[in-house]
Amino acid sequence: MTNGSNFNFDERYKKLNTEQRLAVDTLEGCVMVNAGPGSGKTELLAMRTANILKTLQVNPGNILLLTFTENAAFNMRERLNKLIGNAAYNVAIYTFHGFANDVISRYGEYFFDGANFRPVTDVEKISILEKILSDLPKKSKLGKKEFEGGYIFTSDILSCISGLKKGNLGTKDFDNKIKDYFKTWEKINKATSVLEKASGGRKFENVFNTYVEFYASLKSIKSDEYLNYLLNTLDLEIIKSQEGGEYKNLNDCRDEFFTKDEEDKYFKILKDSRKEKIEKWLELGEVYEKYNTQMQREGLYDFDDMIYLVAKELKENTSLRNELEEKFQYIMVDEFQDTNESQFSLVQNLTSSSIHNGNPNILVVGDDDQAIYKFQGAELSNIHKFLETYTQTVKIVLNKNYRSTQDILDFARQSIIKGQDRLEIRDKTFTKILSAENDKFKNKFGAFPLPEW
Repeated sequence: MTNGSNFNFDERYKKLNTEQRLAVDTLEGCVMVNAGPGSGKTELLAMRTANILKTLQVNPGNILLLTFTENAAFNMRERLNKLIGNAAYNVAIYTFHGFANDVISRYGEYFFDGANFRPVTDVEKISILEKILSDLPKKSKLGKKEFEGGYIFTSDILSCISGLKKGNLGTKDFDNKIKDYFKTWEKINKATSVLEKASGGRKFENVFNTYVEFYASLKSIKSDEYLNYLLNTLDLEIIKSQEGGEYKNLNDCRDEFFTKDEEDKYFKILKDSRKEKIEKWLELGEVYEKYNTQMQREGLYDFDDMIYLVAKELKENTSLRNELEEKFQYIMVDEFQDTNESQFSLVQNLTSSSIHNGNPNILVVGDDDQAIYKFQGAELSNIHKFLETYTQTVKIVLNKNYRSTQDILDFARQSIIKGQDRLEIRDKTFTKILSAENDKFKNKFGAFPLPEW
């Protein structure tokens, strides 16, 4: 950096609070910054980048900064330019998709057997999928047509394929998951055979004991999200039945979740996961595989392929991983709470070399209370996975807010703390009680009461 840039850095460094300085100064190893709204995380990322260049013997190109939008990447580069000058244009600042696309372009020999591929258009995706659907058997559940002649599930299938890639699930992974689900489904339905003893006209004690036996059978099955919901519901109904001395509510619960199968056997099929649905998912797996195969034949890849393919290649190809890890010695990820499985896998595989001893130079900034991309596959669990993966992580909380009054922050917290799957609940070292630090708001607005809802 130039002398002018050094002066700029020193002046701005003095304005950082204690927690921001800790993040800026902790340059080696894993760091997680839990940054509340308005807490200065963008300034932190810029200052930390400048400090790496100021303190360590690395080039700007050895720093990788990943964010989510082109606008965020542009703003970060502009801020860095004012801080470190033209060196900012050599720092690798990308969106996740931009980074993946650049890797595929620069290291084409590692992808598609070295062939030249291009991004697919929406029209081409539909054309490829409909050709696959047209070749399915007549009894196919996914190959049904609308009255006008188009296929009913075209957009749904494309949406599912996109979701699978964001979830970092290849065709074999998806097939294995569905087969595991089918095994769970069979175990649940086998357990329901006991419910035949819970028909009307039986003594309360006999029926009640039947449901207790059924509950115990379900508890022994490996849980998934739906089964947990069923168990929790049944648990509450058993307690209610025991307190009231009647079993009608238990039979109502049974009727809510189960129905008869084709052979009219009593309550053998889960309503929310019928065999037909599982068969449809297995068929989707076949379509997914054919879709990927056809895309490769035509030399195409789509938006979601970019991250998934790079993450997969980094995991499987030591040469590519070593090359990129040598290039990007310091990695920072903004808005980490919005990463999906595929994006987390990319970051994880980019820092997985044994030379790091499980403690690579990576900093992530995020706030589980500000996740906005769940509709695009974002996983809040990635914050927890990061801490489980990188066990030596230094944890830092930015809880000083520079954009709001204390009344607004206190009011917002009343709503936020109602959330159950929050980092603050899981990990007591993260205390996110925000305090207003901007005196200008106090002078301009004064204190004003908000309703205690």
